Amino acid sequence: MERYLILILTTILIIALAIRRFKRLGPEDKDKVKEELGNPVSLLLESLPFIGVLMIFIGLFIEQSVIVAIGIVFVFLGLNYQSYKMWKYSKKIKSFSILVSNVILVLYFYFFMYGRF
Repeated sequence: MERYLILILTTILIIALAIRRFKRLGPEDKDKVKEELGNPVSLLLESLPFIGVLMIFIGLFIEQSVIVAIGIVFVFLGLNYQSYKMWKYSKKIKSFSILVSNVILVLYFYFFMYGRF
């Protein structure tokens, strides 16, 4: 019962933080976000890291390593998409740092799941 309560509270926290962040944006940024999120594919790809983190928490709470693995893959794909978007808008250093962190994430995932060094 406690696990489900923590899961629900975590979900509510993530949604509240996303709404709060959106409200702090300026009018031009809000229009840009609305335009980008009007496309369903873009919406899905933008939300993959958040969905992945949520799946990781769910997998840890119900002790299912398959759900954790799927969550990590979602986080990896979502961060790669965000890195591509940053590269497109000429933010090369941030994009490169995200790609490097993704490689580290995959290596950590591989070592953590399979215990091979």
